[in-house]
Amino acid sequence: MRVTGGRRWALVAATAVLGASACESPTKPPPAIASVVVGPGTALIESGASLQLGVVVTDVNSNPVTNRPVTWTSADTSLVTVTSSGLATAKNNRTNTSASVRVTATIGGVSDDAELLVQPVAAATITLAALAGPIAEGQTPTLTFQARDAGGGLLSGRQPFWESRDTNVVQVSANGQLTPVAFIGTSNRSARVVATLGSVRDSVLVSVAPSALASLEIQPQQPYLRLGYTKRLRVVATTAAGSRITGLPATYTSSNGAVVTTTDAGLVTASTNTTGTSQIIATYGAAADTVTLTVDNCGAGPAGTYPIELRNVGPGLSPAVQEAFDCARARIQSVIRAPISIVTFSTATTTPASCFSQTIDAGTSTGGVIILMRVAPIDGVGAVLGRAGPCSIRSTSRLAVIGLMEFDDADLNNLVTNGTLLPVILHEMLHVIGLGSTWRDPLIPNIYTGDTGDPGFLGERATRACREEHGGTLTCAVQVPVENCVGIPGCGAGTQYGHWRELTFDHELMTGYIDPPRPPFSRMSMAALGDLGYTVDIEQAEHYVMPTPTLRERGILNPQNLRLGLQLPAPVLPTQTVDAQGRVRPLLR
Repeated sequence: MRVTGGRRWALVAATAVLGASACESPTKPPPAIASVVVGPGTALIESGASLQLGVVVTDVNSNPVTNRPVTWTSADTSLVTVTSSGLATAKNNRTNTSASVRVTATIGGVSDDAELLVQPVAAATITLAALAGPIAEGQTPTLTFQARDAGGGLLSGRQPFWESRDTNVVQVSANGQLTPVAFIGTSNRSARVVATLGSVRDSVLVSVAPSALASLEIQPQQPYLRLGYTKRLRVVATTAAGSRITGLPATYTSSNGAVVTTTDAGLVTASTNTTGTSQIIATYGAAADTVTLTVDNCGAGPAGTYPIELRNVGPGLSPAVQEAFDCARARIQSVIRAPISIVTFSTATTTPASCFSQTIDAGTSTGGVIILMRVAPIDGVGAVLGRAGPCSIRSTSRLAVIGLMEFDDADLNNLVTNGTLLPVILHEMLHVIGLGSTWRDPLIPNIYTGDTGDPGFLGERATRACREEHGGTLTCAVQVPVENCVGIPGCGAGTQYGHWRELTFDHELMTGYIDPPRPPFSRMSMAALGDLGYTVDIEQAEHYVMPTPTLRERGILNPQNLRLGLQLPAPVLPTQTVDAQGRVRPLLR
């Protein structure tokens, strides 16, 4: 039994007649009762338990009164009975909530009462009713149950705690309603659903029938690949009830093997030397879908509406270099699907000397970025490749308004020869729009851990893509590792903090070293653009898998496995902010 109350009480069973004092007259009536206080005034009492109640009585002279007869009554004898001595006994409360019953003591016409809260009787058993058969998508039956006390009495109004042991098969609501998860297959799936009531529980095995497959769709619907690159295609199945399901093991075929080859894992690989198109057919059971995959020198899908204006502020570009800039722009515009906040320069503005001292005319407007580019002699082959990054960023979103890209023409000629020109230009253009540059902005919270021994990018989408798409379950448990230069001779300020970590990600496009011939633009890097604030389509990504654990041994240089390509320059960091009217202010760090 549990009893709670306030102060201590001098509890006396009032059953006898108050005796006369030696100094009083036998015929003198006793003083009138002034107050009666029942104690405890409030108490919790378990079903079936008893509680002795008492009274404190005072007369009109404030003197305590004892041995007066007390009349006890219960407001609900179906739940609480009380004896003439004040012993209250709770009957079984079979509801699901505490029941309040008033017990009253009356002496000489004066009364007081106590509130007894009768606790629900504990359930001794709970029994779930089994379903008649498997449930299907769209059906939402509610499980039924019976709860009984130790005596076998049926308990009403109880609601157990429900849980599904496999929410990928069936989900259950707080009142026991089931929702099957749609899937495509040939056999039923099952999951156990458990109901817990107090200290007792029961479970039932719920079977879910496969959904009917209505259609199949390949994603992306307009795939593009650069020569030699690989992409993973995916299929989305739509059920007859309208659910969309991913992850089906479809079979893929290519109509033009000279241009594209396929695997049953959905990997499509472009020829290294033959451009063109191929019909890619994905089949699952009787359903199929077909898309046209285009292989060309850029690998850029249809552009979104994010504008990138390229302004050449140096000598004319060679056709190969111009194509690389155009391809990099097209690649990014196929990933970033929408413009960002509009900036309109209300007056003519001159960019800083570090950004070529160029005039931005009054009335110039952009919902994207203006990139000032120059390819000119710097120091010959092999020293300074160039520089790139944002000059000015938006004062609100912190995304680039004006950026620069400058390269040594002698080095670019070498990049044309070894086939890394486009990856280098794309890498540096991604620095301009934020990767490795604005992710260190202290006014963008929860993106970057800071320049520490284990720096990392904290963007939720990039971290999830690393874990789920690229094999980084442990590596990207809480962040995407950023370059710390541990274990890489010659790695320094030009690489540190502005790239993904080389010994972790090796040949991915946004590490500090470009590995020939085809560093992939991964879903992780595209997702990082989304974390920075862009609207992105990560289905435009190229296939990328993290290297083996040997390559990820931090601080240990393994010459047999370490593959360092061309070391890239540090991203330029912004020096100005620009508001919507084009007003420029220094960027304070």
